[in-house]
Amino acid sequence: PDRKDANGKPVPREAVDYNIPIKLDIVQDGRTLKDTLTWNCNPSSSSLSVEAFAKQLVDDTDLPESFVSSVVTQMQVQINDAYAHVRAEQEIPKFFSERDYGSSSERLHKIKIEARVNDVVVEDQIVWDAKNPKNDADVYAAIFCRDEGLPSDLVPVIAQSIRDQIGNARKSIITGYGDAGVVKFARAVRGIKE
Repeated sequence: PDRKDANGKPVPREAVDYNIPIKLDIVQDGRTLKDTLTWNCNPSSSSLSVEAFAKQLVDDTDLPESFVSSVVTQMQVQINDAYAHVRAEQEIPKFFSERDYGSSSERLHKIKIEARVNDVVVEDQIVWDAKNPKNDADVYAAIFCRDEGLPSDLVPVIAQSIRDQIGNARKSIITGYGDAGVVKFARAVRGIKE
């Protein structure tokens, strides 16, 4: 969605932070690295490359140098998945119509929030109106965490979970195949033939 600054002026797309949760779970050389972090996928606002971050993380945690490539690989896979999700979301309007999605003024979806950062676990359910253009997963997650006294590290994890579930619901409605439709839609967007 288009973002606006405090004065109501549009924020250029390249200036918008796109934070995604990254989960690292690496076991190698008899050592383990388990961590969750938030990565800003906007290249213009990142001062650190994935490779430089991985090197710093491995150095800070006194892990063997061999962990660097594993950290980079896990991060790149998750970043690429996030980009693919954004591209798929951008493709939906080409396939989307009021007829397919219903003509009522709202489209309600039950969202399950299951998030964990460090020792904090959150489980909740909400009802989300996917047709309301004012709904913003990032804003909701920030307010939810503030109101519940939860750590701010949970904000991007909760926001991404909401975006993923709404995206999957839209895709399954468009394709009419439920979960199988999501896979079929993702393959169609990527140009993979069945």
